[in-house]
Amino acid sequence: QYKYRSKKKKGSEHMLRYDDEFIIRENGTYNIYISNCDVQYHLLQTIKCTHFKNTHFYNAIHTKFKTFHNDTIVKLKYVNDIPTQYHADIVNAKYLLKICGGSSSSSTDEEDGAQSNKNVYKFKDINEIDMILPFCCERNQCDLYVQPKKHHQFVFLAKIQYHHQNCIADKLNHLFCLLKFYNKSIKKPDVFLARFNLSMEQLKQELIPSLIRHKDMLYGMSKTSACHKKEVSVLHRFVHELQLSHLRPILSIFRAKLKKIRCHSLYAYCSYKLKLKTKHKCFTNCQYKLERVHERKTKSDSAADARYFAYNEEVIVRRNGKFNVYVQNMDVFGVQKYIMLQTLTVKETIFDVNTKHAFIDNLVLNPRTNVIQLSNSQQSFTAEQRDQLVGAKFSVSYTPYDNENDKPNTTTDEYKTVEHEFNTFADFELPIPSHLVSIQNQIYAYTVLVKPNGRTPKEKFQFSVIKNVTLPQYKIY
Repeated sequence: QYKYRSKKKKGSEHMLRYDDEFIIRENGTYNIYISNCDVQYHLLQTIKCTHFKNTHFYNAIHTKFKTFHNDTIVKLKYVNDIPTQYHADIVNAKYLLKICGGSSSSSTDEEDGAQSNKNVYKFKDINEIDMILPFCCERNQCDLYVQPKKHHQFVFLAKIQYHHQNCIADKLNHLFCLLKFYNKSIKKPDVFLARFNLSMEQLKQELIPSLIRHKDMLYGMSKTSACHKKEVSVLHRFVHELQLSHLRPILSIFRAKLKKIRCHSLYAYCSYKLKLKTKHKCFTNCQYKLERVHERKTKSDSAADARYFAYNEEVIVRRNGKFNVYVQNMDVFGVQKYIMLQTLTVKETIFDVNTKHAFIDNLVLNPRTNVIQLSNSQQSFTAEQRDQLVGAKFSVSYTPYDNENDKPNTTTDEYKTVEHEFNTFADFELPIPSHLVSIQNQIYAYTVLVKPNGRTPKEKFQFSVIKNVTLPQYKIY
């Protein structure tokens, strides 16, 4: 039997066994004693330690490990305050987390208890030291151990204080951080989850149904990248690493993005369409919604700016700003609510307040000839705008007038007429069909529509409104 005693701290004794590692944490003189019958100890060796300074890094090591993300992650902070001479030792060491509560008294027993938890970490960069705490709502402390070199034992380094609540929200947050910060591929899901005090049964029966109903977290998981692979999302790890195949349709939906197809500067709008990385039958059954984000949102703003569209349908955007894209599918998500799919930022110069639109602003109705034409066809147009005119199809529609209520009949669909094409701006004259001229007292406004010409056979656009021309006998509402 062995024991050591510090001369600096009277009454401070620690027992040792053969081949134990002798840990010293501060300067001082230490006596090593030996006994073979636990009755009388004899002085074996005196060790004088002068390696530590008052400003030594290890004096405040416990203050440099902090918990983040609702006490889910332990990070090494204040890295810039750590002398560079210690960086290599910190990176080359192994770290281990153990939930407090063991009854071991010796350092070796502590080592065995810590290793049984199997939460061992090794890092390549001092700025990426992130360790995941096991989920435990019964205790609020976790011991951190370090193994400086391969053949050394694990040594207690710091005690981490944390707090977990036994609720679905805390468990989902823990699972989210677990899949985000865990820096290795998950090959055995059951073993992996057990390591952090979770189970596959708990995941399937309790957490996943709650996750699907929690639309904001589902969106966050689809857009958050894992730390070890930026191209892989947290939701991707659910499907492919935790092997939850029933979430594959949700993953496919969240891979869809609303992207700009073309900016039609001549007609002052942009065309967007959903782009898919992988095709899935669930897309055709989804309903989508584009909604503008207001700083001070009201119900009237949401209703006015909401644009509903289906899969493979063109989406028209006519202003700058931030937009949210939502998706609805009862069969996939299990709820009728719209789930956040994407945040879209539109910033086009054609939508600036000071930008003038030479084509649209000069479209007027000539009452003598009953045609919609350019008031000034000599306006200067760019080569790109001339190309947008050639091959495009134009048409006139009309909005019936409700004589009883003295206002346009907004409940009636607009009626499209014959299509026209023009090769130059000077030739642009969109005639009003004779049957519409004869019933002008029943028409509130003519609407000019355009179907731009695609640059490739696959690029196809729909008819879109570019201007409403109100008839002179009606006031503008």
